[in-house]
Amino acid sequence: MRFDADVSLSDFDIHSGATTVQQVLSNWMGIMNNVSTRDSGFIVLEHDLFQQTVEVATGYILPDAMARGLTIEPVYACLKKSIADTYVETNDNTTNPVPTGFGASVASMSIYDTH
Repeated sequence: MRFDADVSLSDFDIHSGATTVQQVLSNWMGIMNNVSTRDSGFIVLEHDLFQQTVEVATGYILPDAMARGLTIEPVYACLKKSIADTYVETNDNTTNPVPTGFGASVASMSIYDTH
């Protein structure tokens, strides 16, 4: 399964005020409106650093994704990786080397469609 990385909710910017909840929901609807035209799966990262992002995810995005029948899994599962390869702290680099210039990112789960 090929996944596209061109979808973003920008939910990580809610806390700073750089984006609004309304814009995040609009981004979500934009993604959902194009699902039937995609020729690949997609991963939408949901960030759990701040209360606002958790509330948007659990109050709207996750229920909407479940109602649409989308698959919800951790990113590592979507990418067929071991949970040990997920974090720099637990990755022994033997089968999943950390890329040069690697930066840490936080994502609690992903939502994807395999159609």
